[in-house]
Order: sequence, then structure tokens, then C-alpha cells
Amino acid sequence: MVTMGLGSLTSRVIDELVLFEMTGSEWVNDSGQNEAKERISKLLKRDDLEPVDLLRAERYNHYKGSNFQKFSASYKPPILIYACPKCEVGEARGIEEVSIDEFEAGLGKITCLDGLQLIAL
Repeated sequence: MVTMGLGSLTSRVIDELVLFEMTGSEWVNDSGQNEAKERISKLLKRDDLEPVDLLRAERYNHYKGSNFQKFSASYKPPILIYACPKCEVGEARGIEEVSIDEFEAGLGKITCLDGLQLIAL
């Protein structure tokens, strides 16, 4: 997977994503996400960054018991439910997909570290 080994944090204060490459120990440890948060926060001299934890994926009931064409016609991808990084007790779910340009034009900022570059496909 092209995103393997990459991490992300978001700000509790502004609409921003911080994308970075995880270290080997961050990648393999259960506490790696917190280690990455500490490392990146120190690097950027910030205290507002938080990881966004995936809580669950809600799946749709698809048409079962028939052929692939009926299944594929009814298929919808799962809805991903994340912990709210700003309120710490709520949940957040994706409501729409936007391009990188659309996000940066009106929704927020994307900060890439470690020489990472975003490429629209």
C-alpha cells in the first residue's frame, strides 16, 4: 500500500492535516502513534496536534444470495467513524470527498514533512 509507514496528525485549533513518515519504532509499537505525536509536536514546536483514531467502520447490508452483478450494483463502501480530535468525546465521520486543491482552497491546510509530496491521481 502506498501509504504504509505514513502518519497523520490534525490540529485541535485550526483545520490542518500534518502528514509525515513514521519511524521504525513508531510503526511497530502499539504506542507508536503517541510517540509520533510527541516527535512531530516537538519538531514543529506545537502543542495542538492530535492523532485521529479510527473507532469503527459501519458496513451496509448488501444484496446477498445472488450473482455478482446484483451485489456490485448494491455495494457501498463502509462509512469510517473516527474519534473527534477537537472535542475528545465525540465522533467524526467523513461527509464528502474533496480534491487536494479543494481542501486547501477553502477547508484547511496540509503540511507535509520528511520530503513528502501530495500528488493528485
